[in-house]
Amino acid sequence: MKHKYSIPLCLLAMLLAGSPALHAAAQDWRFAVYLGEREIGEHRFTLAPRTDGMHINIDAQFRVKFLFINAYEYAHQNYEVWRGECLHSIHAQTDDNGDVQFVRGTRDGASMKLLTHTGEQQLQGCVRSFAYWDPDLLESTHLLNAQTGEILPVSIEALGTMVIEVRGRSVLARHYRLVTEKFSIELWYAADTREWVSLQTTLADGNTLRYQIL
Repeated sequence: MKHKYSIPLCLLAMLLAGSPALHAAAQDWRFAVYLGEREIGEHRFTLAPRTDGMHINIDAQFRVKFLFINAYEYAHQNYEVWRGECLHSIHAQTDDNGDVQFVRGTRDGASMKLLTHTGEQQLQGCVRSFAYWDPDLLESTHLLNAQTGEILPVSIEALGTMVIEVRGRSVLARHYRLVTEKFSIELWYAADTREWVSLQTTLADGNTLRYQIL
């Protein structure tokens, strides 16, 4: 039985392509996460360049309360290593309100052996995850869901520019929509720096899940 507040978070962890090796210095993104107008947790992404590639640590913690009772809890931890434009290894675990899932993979030559809670598969070619922090993600056609281990076909729509609030000031941002067969996610990147600054998606129950950068 699906619980009322199920959140499809390849968001994240989902959180989460492109070419992380292009980042020359360590970087950190922290987002407050809102369900409608209610703050429910935080999602954090930390990038650290090392001699063997770019290391990315991802942590998400969400909790939805109803009348002081925890109605829904979500915890996602993911550790990825990138070499060039491709994912070299991934070690992710998700507790989706008691439903535990994991994704573990290591690249060996031209393929990646991926082990998940549903079984084992061999992925050929360059594998990328939903790495929202890297604007080169917008050139992808297929992405790995770090929660389920699925490879999802994606399409990207450019929606123009708009002014949004980022850390208390107005910023011109480029607006995109990432579309899969099951859901769509809206993304915003600062027009001058290309920094990822916001994310939003509409859930199956009509509620809006929104990320506000801290």
